Amino acid sequence: MKTTKQERYLFHDMQKHPENYSAEHTEAMMDMLDETPNVELAWHRFESKHNHTSIFVRLPWMRQVAVLAVGLLLSGVVYAISVAVGWLPNIFAENKTQVQTATTDTLTPQASASTQDEETEVRTFDNVPLIDILDEMAESYGVKVAFDNDDVQNVRLYYQWDRSTSLDDNIAMLNAFKHIHIELQDNLLTVK
Repeated sequence: MKTTKQERYLFHDMQKHPENYSAEHTEAMMDMLDETPNVELAWHRFESKHNHTSIFVRLPWMRQVAVLAVGLLLSGVVYAISVAVGWLPNIFAENKTQVQTATTDTLTPQASASTQDEETEVRTFDNVPLIDILDEMAESYGVKVAFDNDDVQNVRLYYQWDRSTSLDDNIAMLNAFKHIHIELQDNLLTVK
């Protein structure tokens, strides 16, 4: 039986030198070229020549390492997104505390029987009327509250009160809200 390489050589030679071949020879060659190829046989030949397995089949531990690496990468991405959105705290950030010293012209919270942790704690008011916020602050700082405009008493705010800051600083932050103007004179907070 002739190999494909021999058949190709014979076919090219027949094209170049047709005078060397008889009509029956040429007809037999044409019939051979018109035959339907055996795909299964061709596939098995190809497979036997190119029997390369993937690296994961040859080295099964590589698959486990790759899965672990992808898992770690994806979990890091999910953690970074959660920290950026605010769902989780950033455990890798350094805690930076700012120490503020009170000057003699600003009032600081009065010392009470409560612990030191309560004095530095941040109190969050969420949708709370202004009168309730100022009453709690006035009690802590030892001042009184008066309202010139009763409509302002029921204004609801979201405010984070850091008890370690001075009363003047908190008044400045509250005055940043629209429709609120607070003044401090002689231990009396006046809301106008």
